[in-house]
Amino acid sequence: MCSKKNQIKRVGGLMNVGEVLGKKFPQLLGEIELLKQEDDWVSILSEKLSKVKEDLAFFELLSKLGWTNYEMQQSAIADLIAYENPSDYPTRITVPANSITPRPIQWRVKDFLKSNSLTVLAGDPSAGKSFLSTYIGACISAGKPLFGVEVPVGKVLYFSNEDVLEDTVVPRLINQGADLNHIRLMELSTELVLPEDAKKIAYEIACERPDVVIIDVINNFLGEKTDTHNDKSLRKALRPLVYLAQHYNCSIIALTHLNKGKSSNPIYRLNGSVGYSGASRMVWYLGNNKDTKKRILSVIKSNAGEEGLNCEFDFELPSEENGHPTLVYRGRTEEFAPDILNLPQGEMDEVTQCAMDIVMTLEELPNKTMGSKELKTRIMNNYTYKQFTDAKKMCDELEVFQKGGKWYTKLVTLNSEGEEEE
Repeated sequence: MCSKKNQIKRVGGLMNVGEVLGKKFPQLLGEIELLKQEDDWVSILSEKLSKVKEDLAFFELLSKLGWTNYEMQQSAIADLIAYENPSDYPTRITVPANSITPRPIQWRVKDFLKSNSLTVLAGDPSAGKSFLSTYIGACISAGKPLFGVEVPVGKVLYFSNEDVLEDTVVPRLINQGADLNHIRLMELSTELVLPEDAKKIAYEIACERPDVVIIDVINNFLGEKTDTHNDKSLRKALRPLVYLAQHYNCSIIALTHLNKGKSSNPIYRLNGSVGYSGASRMVWYLGNNKDTKKRILSVIKSNAGEEGLNCEFDFELPSEENGHPTLVYRGRTEEFAPDILNLPQGEMDEVTQCAMDIVMTLEELPNKTMGSKELKTRIMNNYTYKQFTDAKKMCDELEVFQKGGKWYTKLVTLNSEGEEEE
């Protein structure tokens, strides 16, 4: 059972062993937090690396953290010393290929859910992503068939700050047949921002050793410093999740929305940059067929298995006794989720729609002016960067100016004589 940890103080001006371990190997942050609860490890974690690097207790610590033989331990020590003193101790960043032991790909559900990796689940708000996530959690926790495949009983961690646990999340899990003894839920009052608070997730994973971790929705947990439309920025925020999935051999499923674009490539429909697709090993698409009322789940990206696989679900409405709908798995299908999400021909294209959104956003303001950065952030919640820049070129009535070191965008309305209206 995880409890309150001991306090570790910094020694001198250098990082202590616990700090340098956590910074060099962020996937171990949760393990380190657990060790802080044990008096036997607090002293070694509090010391300077240079003081304890040859102590038996330090080698025991490395063994406990996964470096189980002398060669691995010496390599880890070299990495830690080089990290703490980068200018004095350059280190190799490659390893011999013959030192890697090959292993088969590990699946929870063949070609659908991979272990030790990040999976992104995308869909419109009405598609039922949260319902699908509770279906997955229920199947894993109770050892029920998932996507038609038998799975063993496993643990689930569920992070969500949208739905109330008492009247929404837990009732949905119960309706889907979950074993609540194997599920832990994040309290809504928790402050969790990625990547800054990755240690909080790492600690929970270290405590529980879950099989599946669900984050609903990932955008809600990204900090203000993360630009979701910048590939590098987004990958940096998601990197701790990738490390944790690999280290603990768990499946992390991150939910996200779609943008309003209508690209023929479904990867570009994810809300934000292609960093979501790049950081994940699998991407799922969930679509709502409004004619048949069925939900279609498609694998649109897989770095390890077969792409183009599709599952069909019925979305059963609640009865008088039961106030929550449920998803019921109906088997594989040839229907492809992205196909039911595209607008019919003749609808307004995404660039034109983006231009209209820019104009309407500015029109709602008293002086029809907004900071250029704020306008970009607001509009690009629903469009790609290229769509936004192309849309601005279509808007002849936009004026960009600088004031007090800040750039602004203004909507200029001209009268019949070509003069700006007051």
